[in-house]
Amino acid sequence: MKKIPSKEDFQQTNSFFDRVSIFHQTKEAYQYVLESTGDDFMLLRFGRILGRNALPTTTQFNKQFIYLLHMFLKSIFTFFALLAPNTKDVIIASMPQISSLLFVDDDTSILKLNFALFSPESNIDQWTWLLEQWRDVLRTMPLMLTQKGIFSRVVRTTIGIGLMFLGQCAETMVNKGHFTMNAAFMNEQLFHALQIGFYFGIAYAIVDCLQDEIHDIDQTPLRHFLDFNSDKNHPLTVSETIDRWLSTMEQLLSGHDFDRSQLPKTPFTTMLIQTFDSLLILTQSTDTTCGAFNELALLLRSQRIDQKTLGAQYDDEQLYLGLFKKSFVTR
Repeated sequence: MKKIPSKEDFQQTNSFFDRVSIFHQTKEAYQYVLESTGDDFMLLRFGRILGRNALPTTTQFNKQFIYLLHMFLKSIFTFFALLAPNTKDVIIASMPQISSLLFVDDDTSILKLNFALFSPESNIDQWTWLLEQWRDVLRTMPLMLTQKGIFSRVVRTTIGIGLMFLGQCAETMVNKGHFTMNAAFMNEQLFHALQIGFYFGIAYAIVDCLQDEIHDIDQTPLRHFLDFNSDKNHPLTVSETIDRWLSTMEQLLSGHDFDRSQLPKTPFTTMLIQTFDSLLILTQSTDTTCGAFNELALLLRSQRIDQKTLGAQYDDEQLYLGLFKKSFVTR
């Protein structure tokens, strides 16, 4: 795997040729990220065969997707450069030139956009919304879950769903040979996908982290956040409480009626309710509510049936079925 040189690597070099070498390494690493991400999405997300057996349309689809991915990453880099306190105007002004050096897009078969994709200059409110939502995740989630990677799961899912939308755009561009979506509409649809990705990320990250830590959770401070035990004569362990809670959420996602006041009072209960309501609104606008909520319910089910006890014996179906179901939904 090729790594992008650090800022310190560049600062510690004094000669012109060494700095040129570092820039060349940066370009190679960036191209590697684009190509590996494109291959990953072609194979795992879009189910396309790569290599010598790939269809011509798949090869072109891959190139078009990588181009859109580059355009999106350029806006991300520009946005974070704008956030830096010591950013000079000349750096921002030179971004298009730097970008063109890192990515060679002279392939005439690629349909080019005549606008910046999700530029922070014209979509600052949308970028601010994303940052505020991510910040709320860090402020709301218990430290134990943050240490186990809940935030990175949320961010990855947010961006991943956005890239799925770019994949749909790339496929449309390849199949039709042109692109009719204007800048405002494409950016609006991309933000819509990022919003869905964020709320999917909340649901996925909480379930995934809780399940990953369920065997050790009785010995952690998190037990204080999960008061869901109404029968004092038959107290449940924290892991049993979590399983009952996730079962309830699965029924809710599957369309069953449920009194929200019966949900356990945790720091992230309000966030989960907001996630449910927001996904309902966002998916209704695209007529994808049924599919989206079924996928979340399947994720919960696959997580729950994938629980294992150390030392127990399992057949192949018990070992792998939950894992395959989870991979189908999250990958």
